[in-house]
Formats: sequence, C-alpha cells, structure tokens
Amino acid sequence: MTGADRLVLGRVATRCTAVAGPAVAVATGARLDRAVREDLPAALACAAAPVISAQEGVVRLRRLRIRLDLGDGLDEAAFARLLAERIVGALKAALAGGAREVRHWPDHASYMAAYILFRAGLGPGEGWAFPDFAALEHLPAERAAAELILARPEVLARLAVAPAARGDPADPVARWPAEAQAALARALLMQAAAEAPPLEDALRLLQEAGLPPPARRSAALIAAEALRVTLRLLARGGREIAPQALLLAVAAVLTLQERAARPTGEARAEPPTRPEAEAPALAAAVACAAAGPTTRRLLFRLARPAGQPAAPEETTADPAAPGLAGRARPAAAEAPAARSPRAGLALLMPSALLLDAPACLAPTALAQALWQALDPEDWADAAHDGALQRMLPVEPREVDMAAPQPDPPPRLLRGLAPEARRVMEGADPARRWSALLMADLASRLRGLHGSSHPYLRRQFLQRPGLFDRGPDRLTVRLDPLPLGILLRMAGLTGPQGRLPQPGLPRLVLQIGGEP
Repeated sequence: MTGADRLVLGRVATRCTAVAGPAVAVATGARLDRAVREDLPAALACAAAPVISAQEGVVRLRRLRIRLDLGDGLDEAAFARLLAERIVGALKAALAGGAREVRHWPDHASYMAAYILFRAGLGPGEGWAFPDFAALEHLPAERAAAELILARPEVLARLAVAPAARGDPADPVARWPAEAQAALARALLMQAAAEAPPLEDALRLLQEAGLPPPARRSAALIAAEALRVTLRLLARGGREIAPQALLLAVAAVLTLQERAARPTGEARAEPPTRPEAEAPALAAAVACAAAGPTTRRLLFRLARPAGQPAAPEETTADPAAPGLAGRARPAAAEAPAARSPRAGLALLMPSALLLDAPACLAPTALAQALWQALDPEDWADAAHDGALQRMLPVEPREVDMAAPQPDPPPRLLRGLAPEARRVMEGADPARRWSALLMADLASRLRGLHGSSHPYLRRQFLQRPGLFDRGPDRLTVRLDPLPLGILLRMAGLTGPQGRLPQPGLPRLVLQIGGEP
C-alpha cells in the first residue's frame, strides 16, 4: 500500500460456521464467495481511499483478523460493504497501534533497498514484508539485487545511506563476487550511456572528493571500483545526482586515470586479465562522458597527474578503445525508433505465435485480443499507439472493441499451468483470447503461474520501451523492469517467431540494461 497507490490483499482466508441445513449452507457459501470476488474490490477501494491517502510511502501488514455475524436476508452488495468496512477498521487499528506486524518505508526505492539488505543479511527484515519480490526468492541475493537496481537505479542512493551500511556506503555490494559487481556496473553504464544523463553535478562532486590513485586494472575491476566509489559519493553529498550520471562519471575518471598511469608505449595495451568482451562494453558506455568539449576538458583535468598539461582540444573519446584514446568515431546512424508506454504488450506475441493465433484469428481479431489484454481504460490508446502498429499494422477503426472475442479451441488450454488456467476461467468470458494469452504468459514465468491479470499488467504489459523496425526484424527493447530475470529464464528475450505481416519480420525482445 502506498499513499498514492492502492490497497492490495495478498490472500483472503475465511472460516465460516452456518447455523442452517446443508443445502442452505452450501448456497450461502456460494453467495458469499461471489460477493467477495465480484463486489468486495469496488467496496474496499471506496472504503479504504481515505486511509490510503493519509499514508505516505509503502506499508506492509502481515495479517488482519476480522469477524462478521450475519443474519437472515443476506444481500451480497451489503455484505461486501460491511466486510470492506471491517477490513478498513482493522487496518486503521493496526496502523494507529504500531503493531509488530506492520512495516513502513518512506518510498518504493527505500522498500526495494530494504529487501536487498534483508537478502544480503545486512539488515533486519522478515520475508512476509516483501511479497512483491516473491518471484526473486530462488535467485542468489546479489542477482536479485542487480535486477532491482537495474529497474530502479535510485535504489543505489538508498543503499548508500542505509544504517546497515555500517559506516561504509560500499558495504552493501562489497561482499558480492567481483563478477557480480562488474556485471551490474557495466549494465548500469550501458543504460546511462543510452540515456545520456547530465554530468556537470557529478563531475563537480568528483572534483571535490578526489578518487583512489590509478592502478593497473582490467575493465571489470574498473567497473566494480566505479560502483563502490559511486556508493560512497552518493552518501557524501551526491544523493541529488542521478546515480547513473555519477557512476558514469566515476567510471570515466577511473578509466582515464588508468590510461594516464600507463607508460606511453602501453597506452593502447590491454591488461592480460581483461576478459575479451568487457573493455569495449565499458568504453562504449564511458565514451558519452567525454563526448562534449567542455566535459572532456574537465574529465582530463580531473584525471591527469599533477604537472601534466591539459589534454589538447581535439582529443576525444573512441568508443572502441578501452583506454579512451584517439579521436571519436562518428556515432552509427540509428534506425528510427518509436516509443510506447505499453511496449510490454509485445511479451504476449510469443504466446500468440506459439498458440497459432494468426491462423485462428483475423488480423483485426488478433489485434483486439492483444489490446484488450490491457486495462479497459487503455484499449483506445493502445489501438492508436503508433509504436504498437509496427507489430500489428491494422486500421484501428476496423477493430470492433465492443464485439466479444471468439472462444479459443479447447486444445490450446491443455498446455497451461493449472493455476493459470483457473485464473483464466474466472476472467471475462467475452475476452477469452486475451485471457488465454495472459494465462500462457503466466505459465511460462516461474513462481507466477497463479498471478492475477492486473498483476501481470502492472509488472510486464504496461511497461515502456522502444519499437525499432529493421528490414527483416522488429526489435522491442523494454525499459529495465524488476522481474526481467523471469523473462530471460522463460526464453522471452532474444529472437522469437515471425510476425504475421508482409515480409514476415522476426520479433526480437530485449530488456534495457543488458550488456
């Protein structure tokens, strides 16, 4: 629960005692179940709104217990309202009483940082307080942390000032394997280079703070050191600076220091410990830090040893040179790309291809099934989303959003996980194909087979990204998301099937932050 968000019940467990005959008890139980499923969500949203608006940040409660005594003349809507009022009353009492089973964080980034520290054994916490990250429980602590940091880089700033840092802001990542530190740093650098964050404030902080003396290091060690120094600088006064910008500036200065410390004849030599693919990726990310003349001069002034003359005006960064020496290569021309706030909808296309939806549905019906997997309020915007048109080029006015979708062939339901099939059976019967695509996606995701459709929308479908159409492929690059590891484990990154449109282009799915 957040102050500007919503109240979510993770699980509702009931125990009923009926003073009636078996037939009446069964019928009453069915009516209660229907009221909880259909009427309670709206009633609870209305009753809980004042409580939620009064809470700031993220609140998690372990459990609430309530009791209801009902008489004759049961009205389902009235029962739902009464149940919602009792839930909200118990919620108020728990929040006001400072119950032991209540946890509170000032914002979502702090909540994510607390989970990272809990998994690393560096901070207090209990597993029940982090239901949002249940799908990450099977991952090593540093891998789960990397997924969250890639999705929300501002988590780095929260880690740097956490009490569990024990006086050293780098402590939360210092215990990670060196490979894990370097992989996270390189991924963040690639993300920062793509976004080209402003560096002036970060460079000013570096100039004031100084850096460790240069030493012969591989690109992986430079990246890991940049991550640790970034955490220390965030704690010292860089919390208002975008962590990507600070990390990028630190990596640039460390790389330039490394080059300045080498003998002249070794300026382009590579340390023997460098894995083959590491330095180009690091240098490509760092290159944008030295792209502009003003920033370049400041970088060289920060990096050069005392007494060394300033870098000449024409010295520029070479993205392919690990030492950033030489002249800048012109950036390769990029194909025009269109951005969409609902690029995650492309994650349903592999399911559509696997289920042979293009053979079962006309192009307009397939587009309707995909668009209506989103929240109903987003259907019209999805139909006129130019980026989505690259994946399904149909005329929006030819799609009848009010028409019911046809029923999928029963054989297509056999491959669904049992939990996903149960969720599908409770979905809107007029949107069966949309529900099938969602159920197939859930069946692929480890630990999320029984996830509700609203949860899948929030976590995966309603995610922004770029649609880039090439001559023989359509590449959809999603922005980093917390559960991206599950998509990779499910094979939902990389080349997928061929799209049902002229030329049969191949669909390629990517997640931002990947090296």
